[in-house]
Formats: sequence, C-alpha cells, structure tokens
Amino acid sequence: MVKLYANAKFTVFPFIHEPFGYVPVESMACGTPVLTYGKQGPGETVINNETGWLVDNPGEFVRLAVKLWEGNYDDLMRVRARERLWPLVYLG
Repeated sequence: MVKLYANAKFTVFPFIHEPFGYVPVESMACGTPVLTYGKQGPGETVINNETGWLVDNPGEFVRLAVKLWEGNYDDLMRVRARERLWPLVYLG
C-alpha cells in the first residue's frame, strides 16, 4: 500500500459517511495529498490547499479531480502532508 500511495499523483477519497478516515491519513503519511469532502473526519485531518483539497459537493469534486489530473500542484504539498501526520501519529 505504501508504494501505491507514495507513487500516486493524489488520492481521491469520495466518502459518504466517514467519522475518521484512515485513507486520507495513510495517504498523507506517504506524502500524497488528498482530494476529499470537507466534512466529518477527513475535513479535520486534511488542510485545504496545504495537505490536500477539501470540496463541498460532487460537481466541485469532479471538476477539481480533472484539473489536478491534467495539471500540477506545488510539490511542497507532499512535504506538508507528511509533516501534518507527525503530531497525529505521535500524540494520537
């Protein structure tokens, strides 16, 4: 799983109900930003435009996924994603 996350351009996590959200946390631990909804658990772990992207509705989700797939983003997001997890891992 680590290789899959680490080699992905970004992780897409379109959940319906997720009190915590291990997928975003695992992805960020591998340095891969996450595209997800800004609610429930993932809305608390992903920092919008720093460690990933938070959206509000399915249309916005699809538009941003296509934009990210076709373009690029700041490589510093990968560093920030890993850094975001250190407090969660050690203080969790």
